[in-house]
Order: sequence, then C-alpha cells, then structure tokens
Amino acid sequence: MIVRYLFGLAVCLLALNAFPAKPSSRHHANGTEITTAEQMTQPLPPAYGYLLLDLDLGEASPIITIREIVNKNKLSRLPPQLISLKNKGKNFLLLQQREGAYLIQNVNVPLFNLPHRITTDKSKRWRFSIQADKVNYIGRLSIDAERTKRIITVNYSNRLATDLARIQETYTDLLKLYPLAANHGHPDAFYDYLLQLTNNSQSQAN
Repeated sequence: MIVRYLFGLAVCLLALNAFPAKPSSRHHANGTEITTAEQMTQPLPPAYGYLLLDLDLGEASPIITIREIVNKNKLSRLPPQLISLKNKGKNFLLLQQREGAYLIQNVNVPLFNLPHRITTDKSKRWRFSIQADKVNYIGRLSIDAERTKRIITVNYSNRLATDLARIQETYTDLLKLYPLAANHGHPDAFYDYLLQLTNNSQSQAN
C-alpha cells in the first residue's frame, strides 16, 4: 500500500513539472520602482508599461493612493496602491505599472505634526492612463509647504513641455526601447504633437 502511494505521488509530481502553470501578468505587482540602469534593460512583463511622475516635494514625504478605474467611472475592487514618496524631494518616480486607467485618489502629507489629506475622487484632472510598452508621463506632483503659515499646497499638472528635456537626458537609453507617451488626465493636442515629433526623431536616430 505504501509503495503504491509513493508511486502515485511521484507520477503527480512529474505531471506538474511537465505542464507548468502559465505565467500571468497579474503576478507582477503594480508599483515596482525602477531605480538602476540595469533594471531598465530588463524587458517589461506582458501588458505592462512604465509610469513616470515628476516630483517637486520639498521637505514633504507624502503617501499617494492609486486606484484602478474600470467601466469609465467605477473603481476596481482590487486593493489600492499605497506609494510612499519619502525623501524623494525633486526627482522622477519610475514604476512598472499594468496597462489601464487609474486615479490618484488621495494624497497624504504629514507635516508640522498635523495630518493633511486631500481627496480627489471627483476630479478627472487626477486621472491618468498607462499604455503597455511605453514610458507614460503622467504629470508633475508638487507640494509647497509654508511652515510659518502652516499652509500646504498640493498641485498635480501636465508639465511635459518643461520636463521633456530632463526626461530625455535622464532616460536616454530607456526611451530607445520604449517610446514616450503623455497620459495625464487632461489631454492636450500640443503635447501629442510634441511627443510625435520627439518619438519620430528618436526613431530616426536609432
């Protein structure tokens, strides 16, 4: 009886190894931060693109909550992404993100030992989208805090025209692999035209 049991177990293990499970793009967690040149040379998972956010945070260390949008205005039931921007200052944030539509739902800015939170559910300006196999510029998040007045100003805007040169300088090699796309909540024909010229020039250079 024991011999038969062991034989059956061995057959099951061999069958599992012969037919491995198919990988799923959802196995890769959203929000994987990319910080090194070596990471940028690795291929993206299927159905993933890059999220590129320009940051100008001063001394603030906010936490942003990102939710996926399904069926135009309905939020996904998947758990939200909580992204800590501690000690980011003035920099770019580059993440691997699954393609789709998203919303920066709220921004938590603990400062002056007081909680500060803005909720952005009702504003389409805080929405963005991710296209697979592209570097998706989603805008600039800036926070201005005045200690003397205890005032915190949070702004999320499309600053591609200003940021473009820095993006090209910082991510030269990455943009040779993946074209740049502007996917801020407020589409702009000028930015689309600017990106078309930029990507055409990049293609000719390659």
